Amino acid sequence: MKNADDEDEFADIYFQWIDPKNPPAGVTVTGLPIQHSPVGDNILMELSFIVATNDSLPIKRYDVTRGCRMVEYDGMA
Repeated sequence: MKNADDEDEFADIYFQWIDPKNPPAGVTVTGLPIQHSPVGDNILMELSFIVATNDSLPIKRYDVTRGCRMVEYDGMA
């Protein structure tokens, strides 16, 4: 997703892979600075999905702040 105008297109593709009623346990976003780029300093953002692999283990979701969630699965947060 390059900017907010791409949100609808992103959501359409996202929901082809992810069930909106049963989302992943959580996501992580990592921002790495790319220095000395021809277009100036940029930040490479990486989105990772945290997926539960054992249906018998509970997933605990803690909404810390708006837009920020902590997830505990199998004793790890």
